[in-house]
Amino acid sequence: MKKIIFFLFLSLNLSLFSQFEEEVEVHLISIYVNVLDKKGNPVEGLKKEHFEIFEDKKPQKITHFMEVKNSYGVEETAYLPLPEDFKEEEKSPFKFKEDLKEKYVVYVDNLNIHPMHRNAMLDKLEDFLKTRMENGAEVMVVSYSRSLKVHTPFTKSFEVIKKCLEEIREYTGEIMHRIEAKNDILLDIEEVDTYDLVYGKINNFAREIHHETSLTLKALEDFLLYLSAVPGKKSMLYLSSGLPKIPAVELYHYLHSRFTEKDPLMYTLNLDLTPQYKNVISTANTAGVSFYMIDVTGLRALSETISAESKVLTSYNIDNSLETNNLTDPLILISEETGGIPIINTNDFKKGFQKISRVMENYYFLGYQRPWALEDRLHKIEVKVKSKKAYTVSYKRGFKEKSIMTEANDTLISALYYPEPKNPYGISLKFFQPKKLNEEVFSLPFELSIPFQNIFLTEKEKVLAGEIMMGFVSLDQFGARSDITWITHPFQIPKDIFLKLKEQEFKYKAELAIKGGFSRIGCVVLNKGDKTMSVIVENVMIDIGGKK
Repeated sequence: MKKIIFFLFLSLNLSLFSQFEEEVEVHLISIYVNVLDKKGNPVEGLKKEHFEIFEDKKPQKITHFMEVKNSYGVEETAYLPLPEDFKEEEKSPFKFKEDLKEKYVVYVDNLNIHPMHRNAMLDKLEDFLKTRMENGAEVMVVSYSRSLKVHTPFTKSFEVIKKCLEEIREYTGEIMHRIEAKNDILLDIEEVDTYDLVYGKINNFAREIHHETSLTLKALEDFLLYLSAVPGKKSMLYLSSGLPKIPAVELYHYLHSRFTEKDPLMYTLNLDLTPQYKNVISTANTAGVSFYMIDVTGLRALSETISAESKVLTSYNIDNSLETNNLTDPLILISEETGGIPIINTNDFKKGFQKISRVMENYYFLGYQRPWALEDRLHKIEVKVKSKKAYTVSYKRGFKEKSIMTEANDTLISALYYPEPKNPYGISLKFFQPKKLNEEVFSLPFELSIPFQNIFLTEKEKVLAGEIMMGFVSLDQFGARSDITWITHPFQIPKDIFLKLKEQEFKYKAELAIKGGFSRIGCVVLNKGDKTMSVIVENVMIDIGGKK
């Protein structure tokens, strides 16, 4: 990765800033809750007192609550209710429209999808997206095939989405090669009398799938990180032909049925991908993304003795229910643990999307407040509905509590890819003429300006004190991202001097080592005193002649 190099020190100007008392900073934990009756219909009319929230088995006070019915989209004037102890002079409340606007990510896993099944399902998906977008939803389309491709960022244009899906239809996918390799192994198991030879082939096949799936899940985690700072009710429609819990487990079982005196199943313990799926769940819950895992295969065979993906006839017993469960169990796990629903083992995708629409249009928003964590920690969440009736309650089952530093890192990285940064401090970046260091790298001087009135300072013995952290990162035209470079600056300013420097700015000057061409530069400023932050992203173009 490229490295950001800072050469110069800083110059500073000061201005008047109001004084604060020391206090504990809290932030909101948001939970979207669906409550369904025995027939699968949304339950309406519940009040705050009907709900209980537990974090790590400890009850939490519900400070924010709203029943949501947004069949016609969220009204621009709607806001979340205020906490009971909210005071007028405190900071502005959370906005309803930002937290509850529908945002969908269509994620097509071309590495693990059958192209024929995918294309047959996309028509139903188009109808679903058109309806949601007519109600004000925004949609993003990405695909994965050993690397992530963003076909379009979030957009309100259905025509753009339709064009992206047409582009995806043309891709043949990677799974056909996997099916061919599996068929060859099935024939080997049927015809070859040497156990060790076939066992070795299955191991190699399983390890390859394990490696590819691990990379798939890591790319998904990274993508979720980019979504973490995007506001709204975020839902991911993940399209695949299933994801393996244990790669090739059905082949190991089939081999065991052929060579009953051997036990190849012990090796499968090393292939279990459940820990990786749990990492995805944790990252998704922290980013506020609910998964709707869609198996495009449709209705799967559960008891045939012919391979579900091939037409290889076998004289030994193949447990297709084992294969089906192995490919769909992770889809169920990820969906249910993130507050979504899986669409599996069905040919009626239209009905499946109608089910998603129902839960998107009728749900409850709950929130509770907690202090910022000093370090990253995993927490379990439980939501209970106090009722004599049997309800099905779905919600995210946990989250990774992020320290303020992790939050700042994630917010800055997210802003590089989705440039809608929040800049309440009014910080700005100014760039100057670059200098050529070698054939590829330039030194780009810049100046960061921060209105001093927006830096959190406290008074002690006639001295105003505080500390800010400044983070810098860059993204080049080829998608290569630098590490984040952090600079800490403390303040110790005599009160009499501070009062004379009203309306001026703190300025930080440095130089950035950067390649020629297009780059995106991001900066985050973190007030350590009140744990608030401001982010800005600017685009820079340096031609080969060294001109900005």
